[in-house]
Amino acid sequence: MLKACAKEERKYEDLIDSVQEIIFKTDHQGVFTFINSAWERSTGFNPSQIIGQSCIDYIYHEDRELTQKKMKELAAGQSDVNEVFEMRFLTKSGNTVWVEANIAARKTPEGDVEEFYGTFFRHTTPKKCRVQQHI
Repeated sequence: MLKACAKEERKYEDLIDSVQEIIFKTDHQGVFTFINSAWERSTGFNPSQIIGQSCIDYIYHEDRELTQKKMKELAAGQSDVNEVFEMRFLTKSGNTVWVEANIAARKTPEGDVEEFYGTFFRHTTPKKCRVQQHI
């Protein structure tokens, strides 16, 4: 029975690691509790090394305030079920990478945030080029 469960779990881990989007979970304070291997492909940081660290530490300094605001709005119930916005992550090489963040909050029956979860979709085209394409 345990072997069957382990085999099934490995199938799901392989599936999650095969997608291009970064899939993540943090605790209620924004500390990473899960992140798939797309994180390393996008930022160069090994996922196992960031578990237990604050997601804010990996966000470009100009985007930290917006990200914290969105998380607070989700926690307070002041925004939609999901927040979608663009932000930049720092990379291991010292550069930044643009992502579209799609973040949701899971709450306890009492209404307190238990965790944040969602995806980050990496943009391969710089933001200014995407904006110019829509003009």
